[in-house]
Amino acid sequence: MNPNIPEKCNGCGKPLFLENLFVDDGCPCNTPRGINFKPFRCTLCKEDVCVKPAHRLTELFGSHVLGTIK
Repeated sequence: MNPNIPEKCNGCGKPLFLENLFVDDGCPCNTPRGINFKPFRCTLCKEDVCVKPAHRLTELFGSHVLGTIK
């Protein structure tokens, strides 16, 4: 378990899987954006309301887990 990632979608209740890291809120259900992750200004996709878990891996898992990307 990771305290930064909900176990289940707060919209539909289904489990969140790694395969959905690039899907909004980590779940393919059709709930409002931001249901599982707080929207933020993303430097990857240039959106003000990005909720894709893969775009915030350092925040979710910490830099000590991911290592340094060069």
